[in-house]
Amino acid sequence: MMKISFFFCILFIVVALSEDGFGPHRFGRSQPPTNIHLYSYQEGYVVTWQTREETPKSILQLGRYPDSLNEQYEGDQITFQDGGSLKTNRTIHHATSNYIQQDTRYYYRVGDPDYGFSTVYSFRTKSLMPSKFAVFGDFGDVNAVSLGHLQNLTLQNEIDAVIHVGDFAYDLDTDQGLIGDEFLQSISTISANVPYYVAPGNHESAYNFTHFTNRFYGANYLGKYSGSDTNWWYSFDIVSSGANVHFISLSSEVYYYYDDYDLIPSIQRQYNWLINDLESFNAQYADWIIVYLHRPFYCSQLYEHDCSKDPETLRNGIPDPNNPSNLLYGLEPIYNKYGIDLSLEAHLHAYERFFPVTNNGEDYQVFPDTQPAIYQDPKYPVHIVSGSAGCQEGHDFFIPLLHKKFSAKRSDTFGFGELQVMNKTHLHWTQYIAEGDVNRNDELYIVKSSNNINNNKRSFK
Repeated sequence: MMKISFFFCILFIVVALSEDGFGPHRFGRSQPPTNIHLYSYQEGYVVTWQTREETPKSILQLGRYPDSLNEQYEGDQITFQDGGSLKTNRTIHHATSNYIQQDTRYYYRVGDPDYGFSTVYSFRTKSLMPSKFAVFGDFGDVNAVSLGHLQNLTLQNEIDAVIHVGDFAYDLDTDQGLIGDEFLQSISTISANVPYYVAPGNHESAYNFTHFTNRFYGANYLGKYSGSDTNWWYSFDIVSSGANVHFISLSSEVYYYYDDYDLIPSIQRQYNWLINDLESFNAQYADWIIVYLHRPFYCSQLYEHDCSKDPETLRNGIPDPNNPSNLLYGLEPIYNKYGIDLSLEAHLHAYERFFPVTNNGEDYQVFPDTQPAIYQDPKYPVHIVSGSAGCQEGHDFFIPLLHKKFSAKRSDTFGFGELQVMNKTHLHWTQYIAEGDVNRNDELYIVKSSNNINNNKRSFK
């Protein structure tokens, strides 16, 4: 009898401690943060992370040395529900630090004092912000061919930031969201150490883009500081080697899911925001304006919708509900009017670089077929499709008969791009093959003569 009473006494103490919140590590309530994600925005840095459920606090600890994280910032958290059959919840935490010195390495960890902290990560601030970006789209949890190479470039300080142009994990919501959890954890050696910018793709469309909207909550900070009320579209600015660069992230997907999710108001909001953003001080006085979005304006693979109807919609707009023969909210006239220099795209699982082109392919500017290619003072926007970072869907292939006259380079290999902002007059693009050893696949310089750089306000066409 005494043994039984003693057993129940111990059991009562254990249950009481667990319910009162003591000893979370010991009694199974430890929630080490996962899916660490770093963003740089106008005011500083924001870090997001995920736990299984809410925790009492969302803490960012930061310092100049890994064993001396003497700055502490308390953030906030949101919880969202997956739309699958189990309706599982995930909690996304976010915290910011606005007191960052340039050209400095910082160490940090995130979490909660009772529920556990992450391991220590670090990021390096560059003098005058990042200048070299890894760029890719269509990156999956399976057949992630580029992952090891991108991890190595990050850890060797060879890239300053990442632009992931849509399509994550395949998909973020698959298996009640577990595939998204696994993928985002696998890239955390990248996303926790350099700013990792995102745009939504078609593989994020489930439940009206719920996983994208919540998992990448940190991009809302970039939206806030660029007049946007969403992380579906936003802009940010960097200074690199004296060049002012204005980056714009757009959602191509609002043009294709507007019937599914009643997104015509979203198309209109993005369109109006884009014009306002391009007329802002930062854009008007930018030396370079670079846009990234998931679907391409142009491509030449054998896919009727992906390379014909869909790009036409993006370029020219959607039918006016009141007058279907009239098209609304097309992006190509905006690109032309405001002088977009470079558009980074994906969606097709291949690589394609175009000559400067506009007007639905009617107007283009051919340059010599050299390596590296040099586009000297291009008259029209330059479009590059880099959607082959690696996923289980494999490659998309090219057919010679379908090659467009303004298509300059094509490759159906797995790989990723690297964009370097060199100065006011030079952008440098390199596409790498990631199959086996990393090899250069294509190289391009976009060059502006000194009399064509934007020393003053841009003049709209």
